Amino acid sequence: MRVPPHPDPTSARRPGDRSQNPPPVSPAPLQRPGGKDTAMGSLGRKSSGDMTGRFLHVFILAGLLAAAVGGEASPGGGGGARRDDRVMVCYFGSWAVYRPGAGRFDVEDIDTDICTHLIYGFAGLKADTHEIVSLDPYNDLDVNYGKGAFKRFTGLKKLNPDLKTLLAIGGWNEGSSKYSQMAATEDSRAKFITSCVLFLQKFGFDGLDLDWEYPTLRGGKPEDKLNFALLLDEMRSRFDKQGLMLTAAVSAGEATIDAAYNVSALVRNLDFVHLMAYDLHGTWEQYAHHHSPLYAYAGDKGGNLKLNVDYAVQYWLKLGVPETKLVLGIGLYGRCFTLARADQHDVYSPSYQPGLPGPYTRSPGMQGFNEICESEGREAWTVVRDTHMVSPFAYRERQWCGYDDVQSVETKASYIVSLGLAGAMVWSIETDDFHGNCHAGPFPLITTIRTTVHSAMPSLSSLSLFDIWISVAEPRSGSTNTVCHREGFNTDPKDCTAFYSCHQVGDHWQVYHFQCAPGTVFVEDLQTCDFAQDHQDLCVNNSYSYHHQNPNSIDYDYEVDQNRLNKVPKAKKTDFLEKMKRFEKKLKEISEAAFLDTTQASVKTRTVEIPAKDDASKRSQHRQAKKLRMMKKKSNKNGPEGLY
Repeated sequence: MRVPPHPDPTSARRPGDRSQNPPPVSPAPLQRPGGKDTAMGSLGRKSSGDMTGRFLHVFILAGLLAAAVGGEASPGGGGGARRDDRVMVCYFGSWAVYRPGAGRFDVEDIDTDICTHLIYGFAGLKADTHEIVSLDPYNDLDVNYGKGAFKRFTGLKKLNPDLKTLLAIGGWNEGSSKYSQMAATEDSRAKFITSCVLFLQKFGFDGLDLDWEYPTLRGGKPEDKLNFALLLDEMRSRFDKQGLMLTAAVSAGEATIDAAYNVSALVRNLDFVHLMAYDLHGTWEQYAHHHSPLYAYAGDKGGNLKLNVDYAVQYWLKLGVPETKLVLGIGLYGRCFTLARADQHDVYSPSYQPGLPGPYTRSPGMQGFNEICESEGREAWTVVRDTHMVSPFAYRERQWCGYDDVQSVETKASYIVSLGLAGAMVWSIETDDFHGNCHAGPFPLITTIRTTVHSAMPSLSSLSLFDIWISVAEPRSGSTNTVCHREGFNTDPKDCTAFYSCHQVGDHWQVYHFQCAPGTVFVEDLQTCDFAQDHQDLCVNNSYSYHHQNPNSIDYDYEVDQNRLNKVPKAKKTDFLEKMKRFEKKLKEISEAAFLDTTQASVKTRTVEIPAKDDASKRSQHRQAKKLRMMKKKSNKNGPEGLY
């Protein structure tokens, strides 16, 4: 019988970029003031209030206004990924098969329909031959009574032919020195590349994910940056001939990025750049802090202002990585601390020991989301949502964990959509609530991320004026839900050019109101806005308005008579579009000011009751609304053209 390895040989996959502490900097330009809020929530614990609304105000301005009609690319230049093209990359920590009880997770536990790309972690590098090798032959291979996980993993494509399976090589525990030696000469690089091609083909993988942590650091050499670029060039040439994908997991720390990567080499050679936007803080520090905050915490200073998701994303885009190649990584786990004092439990509270290990991962200082949510269900934890960080932290006595939950991953997924990024990546699938013990179904985090990035509207940076124009209005008053008949996007029954985004949170709905672009209506069957002339049965009115959050006037209203627009000569239409482009340019110039002023009108959430499932009148409401639209269509069939 094979003795299992250390409970989780790479559960602490990568403790951030602590090899080089970022130098102090001036305050980040996108830092926004705010605070935290606690109130009684579900599971008998405390949770917070209106964080999501503040964030949506930010991402609507940043991603949807600043890069809209003018067609100007954001710093990455790729124009943004459309929703159907966005990837959902899921890493699989193969050692989860050795976890005890309900934490055990094997290849067959993977849901093949929730991820577009699966990555097996990890293979390693043989130092003396520079060849790729299995790190766990008993589990990975099918020889000597092995379990054959490699082939079982790639065999998942039989269940979903669209699925891509890749193999990751490296990881934190592999270190850097072996990879530095391999990349040092053309001959050693050639040996490595040849071994990779043969290895991938033997086991049926679609490509390789390079997880060298990190070139030039942790035992590496200064010339690693150049040698890694050469390695990528040479791998791309060979991989193209074999039809293999090539991706890489990269750091979120500015100092590490500058030291380790030739960004142009990454851009020209990689199919996707997987940004590890987590482990930005951890128990190597002397205080508690969230390891993956979306934005800087209000108390962050100096180099810590750079240790957040948004800073990392914007920095990679600034360096030239196209949005269409940048995949944002989200951690499905928490970094946990033992506080010095139970009565000091805020961010930056003193902590000199890691948090207690979870029952499955058994690794001090970290717990999977499944462990955290189960613990919250059993014990009285206080959950705090900070309006800057977005992701929550929870404390109980002297234990403190910062993690992501369903609400925060949805916000991060919306952030992905707003910037037009290539998609989302998660580390890792086996620490999601895969049994569904805490939620209505299994894999709630991954499901929420994928649903959001695939059903949410595309970023305006990739769209023309009439594709879509999202703006957010005040929620309608009232506490009873009359608009949400399902999770996701729902038609506004009073305005065919608008729709609601409905998200079930416990026994309530969280609702946001959106407006389509000029000349478009919301088509629920398509879950998007489409040209009005193609859906004249959906509307009964022929004028509408859309709104912008203008930092000078809070709401900017611009009325458009669609009938008149449809009938004007082409030349005048062109003039109208040019006016809109100039208007958008002006918005872009002033949008940064809006980031700095959260006193302006922001998106608000409302909580409404879910109609009882046996309430026939509620269930039939949507069908009745559709019938009414059809009747009005018939009565107005000779009415004016355009938007009804």
